[in-house]
Amino acid sequence: MVEIRLGGRAASQVIIERSQFGLITTGEGDDVVELRSQHPWVLPRGRVFELRTGGGDDSITGWSSGHPLAGMRVEAGPGRDIVVGSSGPDEIAGGPGDDVMTGGAGRDRFILRRGEPGADVITDFELGADRLVLEGLAPRDVVLRDTAEGVVLTLAPDQRLTLRGVGLQGRAREGFLALLLGG
Repeated sequence: MVEIRLGGRAASQVIIERSQFGLITTGEGDDVVELRSQHPWVLPRGRVFELRTGGGDDSITGWSSGHPLAGMRVEAGPGRDIVVGSSGPDEIAGGPGDDVMTGGAGRDRFILRRGEPGADVITDFELGADRLVLEGLAPRDVVLRDTAEGVVLTLAPDQRLTLRGVGLQGRAREGFLALLLGG
């Protein structure tokens, strides 16, 4: 297991080449965390790499050159974060701020929480595979709008999410929300 805690306000960069599982916590600076391997990287059953970011504009990548990581959990903090998931099932919470999230392959879960303002974007949401999880929000709180960029979900006046490349395609609101929420 790897456990890394980055503190302070300066920028940090961490590259982990190989480990079974672990926890990385960043501080207030603009951090770059990249997990990659030159060999197949299969985590023990039920284990994930967990990343928790502090404030700042962070970049989290679950795979790069070589072989992909097989699953991670990201709790991004305040800021304009970029999160790129792994080839396995990931759980990604963007947190407050305007975040760009890419789940990668696998059945990913994107967490949306009441009171976390921002204009987030998910770049690769797959209907029927990926899932949105609403915490402190009810489906009735969600307003859907079809745009040229994708479906926009407004959760509060200062909180919205764009599913890039996804369209309502004539689906009724309730049916579409059921697909998004995995119901």
